[in-house]
Parts: sequence; structure tokens; C-alpha cells
Amino acid sequence: MFVEKGDRVKEGDILVELDDDDYLLNRIKALQNYENARISGSKLLLEQRKLELQIAEKNLERTKIKSPIDGVVVNVDVREGDILNVGKVVATVINDKKLHIEGAVDEIDFGKITIGQKAIVHFESLGGLEVPAVVTYISPIAITSGGLNVFPIELGFETDVENKRIVPGLSCDVSIVIISKKDVLTVPTNALGHTPNGYYVELKTEDGVKKQPVEVGYIGEYYAEIKDGLKEGDVIVIGKKTEVLKNKLPKITPRFLGAPRR
Repeated sequence: MFVEKGDRVKEGDILVELDDDDYLLNRIKALQNYENARISGSKLLLEQRKLELQIAEKNLERTKIKSPIDGVVVNVDVREGDILNVGKVVATVINDKKLHIEGAVDEIDFGKITIGQKAIVHFESLGGLEVPAVVTYISPIAITSGGLNVFPIELGFETDVENKRIVPGLSCDVSIVIISKKDVLTVPTNALGHTPNGYYVELKTEDGVKKQPVEVGYIGEYYAEIKDGLKEGDVIVIGKKTEVLKNKLPKITPRFLGAPRR
């Protein structure tokens, strides 16, 4: 055993070394067979002995189980003297400096998500810490979770989080910015009416309230973009309430639970 829980390792460092007596003996035998074939064997036999030697050398090298990454040892699952079966995990190493977020979006929101979209990751357990991120992966295949079809996605942090106490397995909320526009006029979506001829709003004028046709752009969950038909300062009626229009920045942010993973 070369490591303990909590040790930092680099890629290629030896974690555990298996008893290599049998593998060393096999390598010596394979080398002898290869040398004999070079002296008196046929070309085909020589090629066979060469492959056998390569396999024996690889098996001998595999007795030294090395870390595949730079990171920290978070678990050691064996002790010196243990007999290992095929597939046995001997140690767990994570790269705690290159975290990403794994989560899933509902199929309703799947069509709105694209790689490269900006997001904000919110950590309630870290005092409301918010860190910018970006969508890096969207699964092309849905999975079933809690009876719903969802699509796994991943996000990468856009800033260094090494000193922010963010660790693998920590839960978080993620808000993905679906669309962002500047200097556009918006109205609440429940202010829109619709006829066969298009959309309208109820505009308050000096003579009362009238149905004002409007050209609508992007329609989100809460706000709709107005391209034409209204101007900043107009007063519209929503039910029994009125609202003075101002330039707003529509930001539609479906939420999902995610967790940093190694």
C-alpha cells in the first residue's frame, strides 16, 4: 500500500502494488521463449513469441495500480495481504479542482436548452453562494426519473471554485438563461389577448380602455416581448389592475436540481 485516505497524488503515482512473483516468472519465461525463437524459430513462431512477451510485460506492469488523474484519495478499499478479485475497487481518487455539475431538465424544457447557454449555480448550503456556469453537455436520450422523462445535462463552472468550499456531491440549484435581450419592451404574458387576427392588449387611453393590436416577439413563461404597437410609458390593463410599461430584460430560467461531480 502506497497511499492513505486524504493523500494527494499525481497521475501515474502508484496506489497499490500487487504481489508480482507469478507475473515476473511469466515474463522471464516469455523472454526465454522469444530469444529461442530468434535463434532457431520460424518467422511465424517468432511473431507469436513476441506477442506473448508483450502480454507478459503488460501483465507485470499492471501489478502496479496507478492513479489515472491528479487528485486526492478519498477512500482506500483494501489492506495489505488482501486477495483481490477481478473488478475490485482498491481506491477512489477524485480531481477536486475540476468539478462540473450534473442534473436533468424536464422534457418540456429540453427544446429550450442548448450547449453554451449561461447559467447561475446557487448553493443554499454555502450561504447562498452563486457561481456562473455554462451548459457543456445535453444527453440525446431521455431517462425516467420519478415517473417523468428527463434529459441529463452537465454544466461547467466559468470561474475558479477551488477556494469556495464546493465539493463533489454537494446539492445546488441551477438557473439557465434561455433568452436575454436588452432594451426591449415587455408585458406580462397574462396581459396578452388573442384573436384570429393576432395578439392585443387592453390599452388605457384618455377615452377609456381599447384593444390595441401588438406585434409580439419572444413569449416566455412570465413576459412577452412587444415589437410594435406599444411604447414605453403606455398604461395597459391586466384584469382590474394597470401597469406602466418599462423596458425590461426578459429572463426565462427553468430550474433543476444538480450536484457537482468529479
